[in-house]
Amino acid sequence: MLTSALAGLAGEASAARAGDVTLSVGWTHIRANETNRAPLNRLRSNALFPVLGVQEEFRSDGVDIKPRDVNTLALVVEYHFTHRWSLQFIGGYPPTAKTDASGPVAPTGPVGAVANINLGEAQFQPAGQARQWSPALVLARYFGRPADRWRSFVGLGVNYSWFTQESLNDNLERAINRRFGAPLALAAGRSGPTQVDSRLEAEWAPVLTVGARLKLASRWSLKGSLAYIPLATTAVVDLAAADGTALGNSRTRIEFDPVVATLLLGYRF
Repeated sequence: MLTSALAGLAGEASAARAGDVTLSVGWTHIRANETNRAPLNRLRSNALFPVLGVQEEFRSDGVDIKPRDVNTLALVVEYHFTHRWSLQFIGGYPPTAKTDASGPVAPTGPVGAVANINLGEAQFQPAGQARQWSPALVLARYFGRPADRWRSFVGLGVNYSWFTQESLNDNLERAINRRFGAPLALAAGRSGPTQVDSRLEAEWAPVLTVGARLKLASRWSLKGSLAYIPLATTAVVDLAAADGTALGNSRTRIEFDPVVATLLLGYRF
């Protein structure tokens, strides 16, 4: 009985206590379960459009956006309120997220037979890329006793995602300028080359996570988790003349809804 009691005390002593901090590093795999709405395209008004059957606003039905899987370095700082409750700050190295695309983009009317782009062409893949920053703050609840070697947990939190270094495929950008930009600039009476600018809008999203922690030693642990983030963003492509005059705009609502698998090695201070 004395041995059992001492073992139990040792287990509790090695468990996380109020004020302890665990620093974990490891690997994260991000797999998107993506759906997207048809891009909404708007063209600069022109008196010839009604004659040519061109609508100033139209959707590109059939366009499909497919993000590629991403692997990156994960970093988690966890503050323990008690042995059951903790607050996790989840970050890591921001990966470069790439997307493939397919489907036709063309204006309405007979002009669409000439001024069109098939996004599925190999030369346009990946269609775009951006560096993704997605820190999260999660409140976690652990189950089991402090002395248990295995402990499961669930978590609920919030994620904020923003993007930098957004860019379109070079071939795709040239095709947009040639097939859409040049005729739109001519119709608007603007000279010089056109330019394309792309961006992804920042968004908040909830985070749901489940996982388990394996105690390796008094302060070392191995942790695995799965998280679901119902994340959506809007991809925006602007087309402008050389003098900055807006010629067109396309907005696509993309629902990434990623599942994030993480494996971490942690040390408790």
